[in-house]
Amino acid sequence: MFSKWEKLPKSARSALVFGICSFLTSGVSFLLTPLFTRIMDTEQYGFVTRYNSWHYILEVFALLGMASVGAFNVGLNDYRDRRDRFVSGMLILCNISTIITFGVILFIKYFFFRTIVLPAVMLLIMLVGYLISPALTFYTARCRYEYRYKPAAVATIISVFVGQGLSVAMVLMAANGNPPFGMAESDLKVLGVTAGLVIVALPLYILAIKRGGIKPDMKMVKSMTLFALPLLPHYLALHVMNGADRIMVGNLVSDGAAGIYGVASAIGYATSYIWTAINGSLMPFVFEKKNSGDIESIRRVTRLIVTFYAGLVVMVTLAAPELLMILAPEEYSEGLKAIPPIAAMIFLNALYNIYASIEFYYKRSIGIAISTIIAAVVNIVLNLIFIPEYGLTAAAYTTLVANAVLTFCHYVGFRICCKEKLFSNRSFLLISILCTASCLGISLLYEENIIRYAIMAVVCLIILIKHRYIIDVIKTAMGRKK
Repeated sequence: MFSKWEKLPKSARSALVFGICSFLTSGVSFLLTPLFTRIMDTEQYGFVTRYNSWHYILEVFALLGMASVGAFNVGLNDYRDRRDRFVSGMLILCNISTIITFGVILFIKYFFFRTIVLPAVMLLIMLVGYLISPALTFYTARCRYEYRYKPAAVATIISVFVGQGLSVAMVLMAANGNPPFGMAESDLKVLGVTAGLVIVALPLYILAIKRGGIKPDMKMVKSMTLFALPLLPHYLALHVMNGADRIMVGNLVSDGAAGIYGVASAIGYATSYIWTAINGSLMPFVFEKKNSGDIESIRRVTRLIVTFYAGLVVMVTLAAPELLMILAPEEYSEGLKAIPPIAAMIFLNALYNIYASIEFYYKRSIGIAISTIIAAVVNIVLNLIFIPEYGLTAAAYTTLVANAVLTFCHYVGFRICCKEKLFSNRSFLLISILCTASCLGISLLYEENIIRYAIMAVVCLIILIKHRYIIDVIKTAMGRKK
């Protein structure tokens, strides 16, 4: 087996390891959900959900969108002979942006709106994380770019287990009446994850500054700032798309409802971890085949992978009642109704990734931003209209509609910038309709266990029969087969 591994191209080994690390990062958090939902009440878990959403949104300003790695990878390519200098410069730039961002937030909080965003102590935890954690993000991104998967895998695994281990330990101490620092369970969960990141990232931060110098190359910083700033509206709108529903449920309904919605989202998002792993290798495959003119391979592979992913989404939706029972106690049962539209939304988000990647290929930064902003505005407006009236379930359906708008807008942008017939768009449309209709229709079968189990058995049988073909397609996308 080891010899087979060594025979794989370095790019394929790197893609596989990083895919596993990505899955592990999200998977450990997912697997620990049953523990936290049974220790914390819905209000506390809802606060964690709201914190994570704010963290995701403020990250755009604090890190200038660099956490997405897209802009950072452009810099790695442009400054390939001065990468140490580039990394240290980007760390300093992100630190300056973080300090300015939090200076503005704290000024507004203490002089105008004291309830804005989050409590001060949680903002402090977030600030420390933003100052140090980019070192780990940039380190793993550079390792991935250079196919150095071993050190990046070690750093990622350590940060995951240290962070989650600290969270579990501190939350259990609080549950037993000995809360560290006198903090609530929800605050301790956030503190543990952040501490794990800082513990691993701090040595990498010091190493990066030592190698690249503490005084940044201003020409380099100016160039990257001018490149990143036009993309901020896109990243902000995209992060709002993925976080506004949780924040608005918390503000318009309650933190308890946000907690329930957070668990429902965790189940709906379950397949996204697999997509992240696949997409990390699929897009380089698409770019490579596009450059060589092999359009037919792109159409065939993407069509089959999208079909396979739609099947996974439907399977998760079918198993939602059992997954919710495992992940959370009875008081979270209201979230079951939100899972089908969230799962369908995740499928549409995968299609958005495919189309948007081609827009990035052609550097249509303004068009990308406009498309994402339109969808974000639709999401916020629909949330404001329907969440107060229909609660957390409405947030799931409004986010589904907004993601349909997002996918359509980026499809239009793709058609404008790319005249080649790269993808089987009609097949994508048909699969999208079938997947969405199946997910929403399955919600009517949650009381009909025999029918649900029969459908799941049929889907599993199809996957079993076609498993070799599916594996071959995924291998092709990972560069293991020509």
